[in-house]
This record gives sequence, structure tokens and C-alpha cells, in this order.
Amino acid sequence: MRATRIEPGSSQGGSYQVGFRRLVGNTVWNLAGQILPLAVGAVAVPILIRRLGVDRFGILTLAWLISGYLSLFDFGLGRALTKSVAEFRARGQGDIQETVWTSLALLLGAGLVGAALIWAAAPYLAYHLLRIDPSLQLETMQAFQLLALTIPLVTLASGLRGVLEGLQRFDLVNLVRIPGGALTFLGPVAAMALGPGLVPAIWSLVLMRVFMVLLFAVLTLRVLGLGRRPALAARRIGPLMSFGGWLTVSNVVGPIMVSIDRPVIATMVSVAAVAYYATPYEVATKLWLVPAALTPVLFPAFAAALTDSGGRAADLFSKGVRYTLLALWAPVLALVILARPLLALWLGPAFADHSYFVLQMIALGVFINSLAYMPSALIQATGRPDLTAGLHVLQVVPYVVGLLFAIQHWGIDGAAVVWCLRAALDAVLLFALAAWLLRLPGHSIRMQSIRIGLGVAGAAIGLLPAPDLLRLGFLVFALLAGTVVAWNLMLEAPERLFIRRRWRPALPSPGGE
Repeated sequence: MRATRIEPGSSQGGSYQVGFRRLVGNTVWNLAGQILPLAVGAVAVPILIRRLGVDRFGILTLAWLISGYLSLFDFGLGRALTKSVAEFRARGQGDIQETVWTSLALLLGAGLVGAALIWAAAPYLAYHLLRIDPSLQLETMQAFQLLALTIPLVTLASGLRGVLEGLQRFDLVNLVRIPGGALTFLGPVAAMALGPGLVPAIWSLVLMRVFMVLLFAVLTLRVLGLGRRPALAARRIGPLMSFGGWLTVSNVVGPIMVSIDRPVIATMVSVAAVAYYATPYEVATKLWLVPAALTPVLFPAFAAALTDSGGRAADLFSKGVRYTLLALWAPVLALVILARPLLALWLGPAFADHSYFVLQMIALGVFINSLAYMPSALIQATGRPDLTAGLHVLQVVPYVVGLLFAIQHWGIDGAAVVWCLRAALDAVLLFALAAWLLRLPGHSIRMQSIRIGLGVAGAAIGLLPAPDLLRLGFLVFALLAGTVVAWNLMLEAPERLFIRRRWRPALPSPGGE
């Protein structure tokens, strides 16, 4: 198979534009890739609990958690590959074979190292670190060793997916991700036919990973047209590892800051307080599905757009911020305004009294953090992941100190406030860095600030105390007013024209036909 060279001006390269329609379409594909497997899981989990039992199911959930974090062993190379492919496609010059093959070789090597580490650590995890019933320790060790076998598959899939994302083929990415995600739940259910133990369930996860990497490989070969003989180049290793290494710092430090609040609350307050905090937290953070679907689309688009003067990158950046505001403002406002009645209806008034303020603050924090996804992706697309990694590292100590102080004085409410303030500070710094790197003009910065300020202030006004009926009325009024503001301030003329043409009802033809 001959390597495909993308020529300037061709349908594949040169004019690497990501317009409104493609941006929305790819984001919808990503949302489907996240939501549909969760829907399958909602059906499969009760079946697994009944058939496996609580203890074995607990180990399976731990296996799912570990399986999700195994992508850390790609050391950021998957995203580095996305950036390289997007830039190559935009320039339409040269041959991408060396970068792709070199990246895949590095990913395979990293996966094998990770597999050896997890395999060696499995006995310690099963017999010493985790509190597991002695009768299940052997099964648990075998399960972890089987998971170790999947690490090279995970890292290779990350690289192959990165190629497809760099080519803006999110339809193909999610045609693999959706069945793969569904098999994460359905595979263990089907494996119950082979026996009630945990090992058949884990084998199903291994086979799912094999299925995904093979399908990604076939699609990547067809779309990009890699040569049959791998073309490796040592000179590609340094730039790839440098970019990926800084991304790995962010990928490690970021989740620590996001999740450290719950174990600290358990230590300083009580396990019951964790329940009051974690439940609204899980509700609010589901809103991350939106930026998690949009950002992978924008990252390769940023990388490609930055190959010219940067004007297209600034336009895409504006789109990303505006679309995130449009998608999340209404649900965040509803959560902030109706936090107490919603929690009371779901979990009872006593639970709501403990948790409603946490839900309000975490929802605001998630809203602000979701906006920060855009400058973070842009900064990384400029080739400066060291800046985002540095920001994360600098925030760790002040955040932990503030968290300890707030929990000691105000309990879980204080933890939620500090979590929200950290998200706000992170967003301000990231937006400032993005504006500096893009050299955005003053009027563009002012317009972005006005839009973001209106969005956050409009959501935060729901914190004001008022009777539930009055709050409901205010929500209706705010949604109507927000629609008018969004139409005139958040959308640009071509986008309004597109929406009019898309949603305008068909006019009756003359004569009533």
C-alpha cells in the first residue's frame, strides 16, 4: 500500500477548515461516543451485581477504573500525534509516515513497559494493598495481570485514534468507541455464561481492547494510507517525547487536584460528609461531557490553523468559547437556582439541606472550568504544553492549603468554594496566556471578557436567597432573556443565518398544496 501524500488545495489537505457545521457534527459524534456506552452500562450494571456478587463487582469496577487510567502510559504521544497530523494536513507538504510509525513504535514500547510494571505489581495489589476477601485474592491478582496485557493495546489505540482525530475523522473514531464502550459492559455480562468468576469478565475486556485496536488500525491504514514497511526516524523522538512529557505532567497533576477534596473530607470531617459532597459533585461534573466532546475537535483544528498567521485559530477559539457558553449556561443556571428542590425531590429534604450549596458552587466551578478547556487546548496546540503543565504544578500547593483551611472552618461548603475559586483562577490564567500567545487584539479580548462575564454572572445570580416559587419564576425569565442575549451577542451573523435556514418551518406553497 503506497503512502498517501496530501497535496495543497486537495480535498484532504491544504484547506483545513472547520466550520460551524463540521464543528457541531464532530462534537455530536463525540457526545454519542460518551453517552451511548453509559446508557448500555445503566442496563448492564444491575445484571453484573446480581450475577457477580457485591465483592466481585467491586473488583470489576476497580478494573474499569484502572483500565480507564491505562491511557496515561501513552505519555501524551497520542495527542502529540494528533497535532503533527493536523499540521501536516494543513500544510499539505511532505510525508507523515515517519512521524506516525515512530510514534506507534514509542507507544508500543511504553505499553510493554507499563504491562511489565502492572504485571509485577499485581500480587502486591491483590494480597497486601487492597482489603480483599482472602477467597478472592487469587482471582484479583489474575484479573490485574490480564489487565496488564491490555496496556500495549491501549497505547497503540491511543496513537491510531490520534491520527484519525488529526484528520478530523471523529465519525470513524466514534464508530469504534461506541461498540468498544458498550462491550466494556456487555462483555462481562456475556462472560457470565463461561462461569461466575471474575477472570472470564476480565478476559472480555482484553478481547474488547483487541477489537478496538484492530479496527482503529484498519481505519487508519485506509484513511491515511501508511506504507507497509514502517518508516522510523530517531530525529522525531525528541519533539514527540517533549510534547507528550509535558502533557503527561498535566494529565497526572490535573486529576489529583480534581479528586483530592474527597479523601481530605473523609479524613478531616467524616465519611458521611463525603456522601453529602460527592453526590452533588457527580451530578454537576456530568456537564464536562460537553467540553470533553468539543475540545478533541478543536485541538487538531487549532494545530492546523496555527500553521498560517493565526487568524483562523483566533476565530476557532472564539467559536469554542461561545459554543461552550451556549451549551452549558442554561443547565448550570437551572442547577444553581433549583439545587435545593431538585436534591430534596431526589434524595430528601435532609440530604438537600446538607448538599444544595455544594451543588451550586461545583456547578459554577464546572461551568468556568469547561470554558478553560478552550485556552488549554489552544496553548497546547501552539506547542507549549509546558505552560499548562507549569500552571497545574504551581496551583497544587496553594489549592491544598486553601482546601485544608476551608474544610477545617466551613466543612464541605468551604471545600466547594475553594474548588470553584481554583477553577476560576485557572481559567483566568489560561485565558491570559492564550491571549498573549495569539496576540489577540484588545477589542477581541474585551468581547470575550464581556461574553464570559455575562455568562458567569448570569449563572451566579442564582445564588441569591429567595423562596422556591420565586426562584422558579426567575429561572423562566432568565432563560427567555438569555435566549435574546445569546442570539444577539453570542452568535455571529453567519451562524444566525445557518440556524434560520436549518430550523425555519417550511412555508406552504401557493394554493395550499
